[in-house]
Amino acid sequence: LVGIKYVLSESDDAGIPGMEKMKTFGRITVYTDPSVRNIASFYPRSVVEPTYGIDANGFTGTAFVRYTDRNPSAEITLKDQVRDDRVDGTVEAPEDGLLLIAIPFEHGWDVYVDGVEVEQRKVEHGFIGVELAAGRHEISVRYLCPGLVKGTAISVFSLLLFGLFIILEHIYVKRKRSMNP
Repeated sequence: LVGIKYVLSESDDAGIPGMEKMKTFGRITVYTDPSVRNIASFYPRSVVEPTYGIDANGFTGTAFVRYTDRNPSAEITLKDQVRDDRVDGTVEAPEDGLLLIAIPFEHGWDVYVDGVEVEQRKVEHGFIGVELAAGRHEISVRYLCPGLVKGTAISVFSLLLFGLFIILEHIYVKRKRSMNP
């Protein structure tokens, strides 16, 4: 499963070899793969194929990798327990290749390599991937809920407008009272 660390299942068996039961929440059971120490894997080779996605013409390039091609000599220290909206760490890539990050490929995620935002690639129909050159890199994966900034700005503007209406109404009532004693 391309280095998946956690799996959620409604059954008592994840059905995936090597997965161990962690915790059960009602009907949902969380399984973990103890062999996956990180939420990222490095692959020197990937095949890119057009698949239906979010691109302007309806298709986006999806990278496909073989788990057996994973390069275990790549030193990856991305930690998934830092914050809910951010994952930081370093990657020592022994060669050029693809860093697969086991986070869903969705709007709101941005990936920074050495402080510069880089283009993401969808990997294996749903994970984030970025191309890396050989060498040591600082990686930061950040999440900002789509629409949060616009929604907050609209809410603040609406509250200010509401406050202005309250003040204007108060002034209007006060003037009306002073004209009609």
